[in-house]
Amino acid sequence: MATAHVQYGRLRAAILILALALVLTTGASVLAVRLVALLVGLAALAYLARLCLSGRAEARDLAESESREADGGGCAVLASAGHDLRQPVQAISLFAASLAAYPLPESSRKLVAGIEAGVQSLSGMLEAVCGIAKLQAGRLDCALQPVALEAFFAHVVEDKLDIAHGVPLHLRHVHTRHQVSADAALLQQALNCLLDLALSECEVEGGILLGCRTRGSERWIELRYTNTRSRQAAHVTEFVPGEAYCNGLPDKGYGLAYVHGLARLMGGRLEAFVWPQRGSLLRLRLQAA
Repeated sequence: MATAHVQYGRLRAAILILALALVLTTGASVLAVRLVALLVGLAALAYLARLCLSGRAEARDLAESESREADGGGCAVLASAGHDLRQPVQAISLFAASLAAYPLPESSRKLVAGIEAGVQSLSGMLEAVCGIAKLQAGRLDCALQPVALEAFFAHVVEDKLDIAHGVPLHLRHVHTRHQVSADAALLQQALNCLLDLALSECEVEGGILLGCRTRGSERWIELRYTNTRSRQAAHVTEFVPGEAYCNGLPDKGYGLAYVHGLARLMGGRLEAFVWPQRGSLLRLRLQAA
């Protein structure tokens, strides 16, 4: 407990230093002061990143240990700490955005772009880890109701269009009249996670297609995307972060593990298919409404 208290104190101190450096970097009139603030801010940024990564590893070890002991205490702590864990990531993101707007040499701009990409990846992974912790701690409510997929598809695709055009790649959905039995909020989280993975894996000038098919009493929400880098065929039904298929994903599979948990909570399941040199498919199987 003492160690955790010390770590939390260091985290808050680093955030405070980073915020102060951000203010001085953008507001100071003396060039020397701005340069010193920039260096201090980068040092605080690196320290925060190290704290976040070590904290994530400790949280994962704790969650695994508590799971083996059939005790959800560790997951409950991680679920409760989600807001505090997001603060340093948001601070890093703000600092990186400020640096991107600052006149820098091309080499420094590439460094800042790398920081922004790393922060985005860390943020998505953190959201998935906290989501998994909430699932395991039983803190997610699920109220099943008929959900019309067309509106959901249109919304999540439109929300990601700017990112897709920036790659660039083609993103669209197939119009559908199908309905599923699902929790609307949880389904939106699941679709956002699946699209984030597809966007991170799809190749430049490739394509992402979101649609739905009928199979008996089930509705299969399918997300297909171009991914010719794959060398081995796969059909995955279990998603363990950092292992096998998940280990090759940009976020080590935390996002799919979270979606798999959401699917099971809604009475469905998740599958992933990989075809070498062709592409991948993520399938969310839910009951028809």
